[in-house]
Amino acid sequence: MRIVDLTRPIEPGMTVYPGDPEVRFHAHSGYAEHGFRVTGLGMGTHAGTHLDAPAHFLPGGATVDVLSLEKLVGSARVIDPDDPTTSFTAGERVLIRSGWGSRWGQPGYFTEFTGMTAELAERLAAAPVDLVGLETPTLHPQWEEDARLHRLLLERGIILVENLANLDALPERFGLAALPLPLQGLDGSPCRVVAFVAADDETSNWQFSETG
Repeated sequence: MRIVDLTRPIEPGMTVYPGDPEVRFHAHSGYAEHGFRVTGLGMGTHAGTHLDAPAHFLPGGATVDVLSLEKLVGSARVIDPDDPTTSFTAGERVLIRSGWGSRWGQPGYFTEFTGMTAELAERLAAAPVDLVGLETPTLHPQWEEDARLHRLLLERGIILVENLANLDALPERFGLAALPLPLQGLDGSPCRVVAFVAADDETSNWQFSETG
């Protein structure tokens, strides 16, 4: 098995969604004075590769600390968003490979991407799948449609993971872990997302061992 990191590094001054808090690191304790190092940090809950909990758009929705870990860890597959024949089943974890990840850090990253179609969102919600992962910074570049699609998916309990990296390194099926910090009562969290790929046959149907 090999592990593919799907996470954007977090660093001061990194690109964030327009209007969100900037990422800042500041020295708190240092080796010379204290004999150890501690760093303070500040960032928004949706910096870099991050997870949207239902509370991101739904008043009273589930917060990041109470999300089911069973939804965040398990078998997954990557799909082409332009294939209208793709079908979904309840409880799936689906990553959408659009190629937009190659534009990370470039002008227009947050505004020029092709948004998720209403038809695709409705099929994901109808299943409903457990998790949807995206290379894009959000679901749609137009605010009104972005908010509508977020509510459509989050109301069905679908967890959203945005700003994924390295989806081009994945076979169709693999194991996935997308783990946020348990930030009590909050709407989302930066998270470390990794894929587990079978080394002997990367085109085979990967079966991730799950309980329950």
